[in-house]
Amino acid sequence: MKIKKMMMVITLALILVFASMAVCGADEDVLKTRIRLGQDITTVDPAHAVSEYDIDLLLYSRLVRYKEGSSKLINDAAEKLEINEEGTVVTFKLKEGIQFHKGYGEMTAEDVKFSFERIIDPDENSEYASDWKTLDRVEVTGKYTGKIILKKAFAPLFITTLPFTPGSIISKKAYEELGKKFATKPVGSGPYYWQEWKPEQKIVLEKFDEYFD
Repeated sequence: MKIKKMMMVITLALILVFASMAVCGADEDVLKTRIRLGQDITTVDPAHAVSEYDIDLLLYSRLVRYKEGSSKLINDAAEKLEINEEGTVVTFKLKEGIQFHKGYGEMTAEDVKFSFERIIDPDENSEYASDWKTLDRVEVTGKYTGKIILKKAFAPLFITTLPFTPGSIISKKAYEELGKKFATKPVGSGPYYWQEWKPEQKIVLEKFDEYFD
């Protein structure tokens, strides 16, 4: 819980930093921020990205997210979300036309299924497996629709799972093509895309002009 609270604090800090772009980066359209930490990143794959940077929150979309500066949940990639009375089935419909970075095409329910089920795959050994510990499967019911089927209700699902790193939706096509290289060549659909990384020097994110929001 301490780690998750820290992530939330840093997330809010990042939101404030990027919100300041209109003031401090208006002239150059470039925001530079310096962070001094004890280690460099090793991966931005959301199945394994456990670090203080939270860059994944800028790279990937999720079904829901927290409204900026608020604890209110709002839809992100989801156009519609419904949960049954037992809290065991979440039915979703994606917004149509959401594009992945670097020409990897449109987000579909297959990408959602792949992203979430990969985290509970024992062979993946994801650090976020416990965030999906009651997930049974994701059923694809249409190009943009599906159902998240839980073995039993899971209280943190809409608090720390879906709105944060373990709820990130990646491109299935990109991951299958890149394999382990995905760790430092990520493909999401968030407001920024991964442009450059020089280990122990800098990370460059570029504005994604096709971002849906």
